[in-house]
Amino acid sequence: MIPTKACLSLAVAVLASNAFAAPEISPAAADESFFSGLRDIHSQVQEQAAALPDLSLHEAVAAPDYTIVRRGDAYFIYGVGTASQGGGNVDGPVFEAGVEEALSKHWSVGLVHKNEGHPDGAPVGHRDGFAVMGWFSEPLGDKLTFKAGAGPYFSMNTATIDGAQRDDKNWGAIAAFALVYRLNRYGLNARAQIEETEIPGQFSTTIVMAGLSQNLGGASAESESASSFEDGQKTFGLSAGSDVTNRAGQKSHRGYELDVQRAINGRFGYSVAFIDEGDSGLTARKGVAAQAWFVAPAGEKWTFSAGVGPYAAYESRPEERGGKLLALVSFKASRRLTKSVSLACRMNRAVSGYDKDADMFLCGIEAQD
Repeated sequence: MIPTKACLSLAVAVLASNAFAAPEISPAAADESFFSGLRDIHSQVQEQAAALPDLSLHEAVAAPDYTIVRRGDAYFIYGVGTASQGGGNVDGPVFEAGVEEALSKHWSVGLVHKNEGHPDGAPVGHRDGFAVMGWFSEPLGDKLTFKAGAGPYFSMNTATIDGAQRDDKNWGAIAAFALVYRLNRYGLNARAQIEETEIPGQFSTTIVMAGLSQNLGGASAESESASSFEDGQKTFGLSAGSDVTNRAGQKSHRGYELDVQRAINGRFGYSVAFIDEGDSGLTARKGVAAQAWFVAPAGEKWTFSAGVGPYAAYESRPEERGGKLLALVSFKASRRLTKSVSLACRMNRAVSGYDKDADMFLCGIEAQD
């Protein structure tokens, strides 16, 4: 017979084991509990991701939008000078026109047309020409800039040689120093310049000039002041004015030009023109010219450009009748009147090989297609 105390101890042990035994869970219920927990975590991650800002990879690595800005200057200066021949003084007009484009903070390159006048009292003619000049610039303050420039110079001197007038052509060099003072916030400047011209075997000149210059460029392609000279742009022009054969005593007469110009890009283009120089009594030429053009940085409604190329003409005067091949050098300033119409003025120099050079000063209307 089992004692009562032992029976009580056995009963307590059985109850305790039943109270702390782990409940039985089926495999299917365990799987459902695990995947339900994963779904809860996934839902919470989606909610938190939706609350974050939208930072796509494309926007994070997109390249910045850079705009190349061209800058330059156009100027016209007038003055007086001395020459190494003819008593020292130079009769006018003495002037220079040029355009420049900046290559860096301190360096620029420019094209120049220069009229040197002629030495007083000497039979050595009237000289002008064209130059390509490199310029160094250094600011001397908020408004004042010092410039030094030099370059090759192609000169044409209407001179009396061996008793006959000729267009004597020579190569030389120009060196110049200038001070440019900013007048207003629109880029208008006062410019003072001293310039030395040297032609081997010819007279030299020292000329002091002053005038105005205008800063060009600094506008993006989308702005109103940007040039309309764009890739593939065609420009049709019709102009009229005076033509002067470079001989002493010659009077101006009427000349015409009809041309079409096509842009290669914002800086370069080409043109074909029909030219009628009229009859001066020494020449009576008509012909076709093809030119390559450099276009300076755009100004506020202004565009300045320079062109050069061959000019095939027919000479009607009996003394020189027949076909002639000349060179045509041009400077042009255009002011936009509307989006597609501009007023343009130009100077053409017809450079001949038979001493019959001529200058044309023309104004007219240009229309872009």
